[in-house]
Amino acid sequence: KSNEVRTINVSGECLTTAPKDRTAITLRVKTLDKNAAVSMKKATEKMAAITDYLKTVDVQMQTTEFNSYEKTKWNRALEQDETLGVETVIAVEVSAKDTELIASILNKYAGQEDVFANNLAKR
Repeated sequence: KSNEVRTINVSGECLTTAPKDRTAITLRVKTLDKNAAVSMKKATEKMAAITDYLKTVDVQMQTTEFNSYEKTKWNRALEQDETLGVETVIAVEVSAKDTELIASILNKYAGQEDVFANNLAKR
């Protein structure tokens, strides 16, 4: 019998994937008005109508953006910025397990005046 210590080292690696189980979209409301308060009110009212509906269906939602800023464009003839008004943007990410539900939400809201959808993704 030997007093020497014997060791065995085993190492390995395993990589697996799981199917994506949620679909997510971002609904964005964008309004423009000369008056900042009016721009913010329009955007807030439009997003409130959307989120009121979303609360009645099986989705998760999270506000991801709320910005209000002066929007300008360059006037080449005058060689200066022209103020167009105050733009307000509110975005909410909506996710669900049911891709058909997300599709119905897209059909209901995307393309409405001041509403845009983007970031269609599976997670």
